[in-house]
Amino acid sequence: MLARMGLLESLRGLLGRNKRYDQAQASRLEVHTANLSPDTAELLVVITLDADSFNRLRRIDAPLRLSPTTGRAVTFVPVGDAKDPALDPNLGWIIPVTRGSLDKLRTLPATPGSYEIDGTHLAFVVTA
Repeated sequence: MLARMGLLESLRGLLGRNKRYDQAQASRLEVHTANLSPDTAELLVVITLDADSFNRLRRIDAPLRLSPTTGRAVTFVPVGDAKDPALDPNLGWIIPVTRGSLDKLRTLPATPGSYEIDGTHLAFVVTA
């Protein structure tokens, strides 16, 4: 799960300046990874979050940084080209989302459940 240095550097610059990005506190936010199959090194990133945070994520048009009470923050960054999620030791999880992924997110119900975004390595578990 390595991201290109360009993405990490861009995000570090974005979060370190007064550019436009949203921040929100999440009442529940956890990230886990799982192998897609035993025969591959490809990972699925599973994000567990509360319904309010998921609903906010579904409407983003600029980077959104969700911060839990304890644990790592997760920053969702709209991008033009698909990129792998990355874990930065200082910034937390960085989840690039393409326009296509955002369109798929918007079609999902804003209710508790488990959802996987087809064509990505990203899944959500939404809690009440």
